[in-house]
Amino acid sequence: MLSKVKIYFYKRRDKIYILYGKSQRHYYPDFLVIDENDVYWLVEIKDENNLNPEIEEKSQASKEWVNTLNLELGGEARKVEKWRFLYITKGDMTKSHENWNMLKEVCWI
Repeated sequence: MLSKVKIYFYKRRDKIYILYGKSQRHYYPDFLVIDENDVYWLVEIKDENNLNPEIEEKSQASKEWVNTLNLELGGEARKVEKWRFLYITKGDMTKSHENWNMLKEVCWI
């Protein structure tokens, strides 16, 4: 159930942003979720009918950002903190029955 995870919404301009695209624009993910295993998830939620070409650029930049962060954390910190990116559509929510573990399986990670 989604109720078992801590979901944090934040003011987009105050916290985490990711640079993407050739012009290095700022992208602010929708949510920061910390799951029951203390994995930090940057979450982006979109309508599946939104076929904006920037979505793939943002997703790729987000994946690179979390991978870089995980490498930079170092051995001990990496055992405690792990970062991931999750792209969710409304259809994914329906397919997963709003179950966090199922949601991670049906979404773009």
